[in-house]
Amino acid sequence: MARPGRHAPRTVNAPGVPLRILGIDPGTSATGVGVVELLSDGARLLHAGTLSPPRRETLPLRLSFIYDELARVIEALSPVEVAIEQ
Repeated sequence: MARPGRHAPRTVNAPGVPLRILGIDPGTSATGVGVVELLSDGARLLHAGTLSPPRRETLPLRLSFIYDELARVIEALSPVEVAIEQ
């Protein structure tokens, strides 16, 4: 596991195989998510959105909502790397 402030080693895919990366901009009232697919000739946006749990819910329920929604994105798009905004 990479230490804070350091980048983890990049996953190397076979030539012609796209690399899917999940990006997360965390927050308890709104969490941004995006998935990009990288190929040798460029990048393609597969998904972008905001996870917005009900503001009146308790923190544990908001975190559970975010977890469940992130799990759906991961299951649907199968990213192999994750980048998290600090």
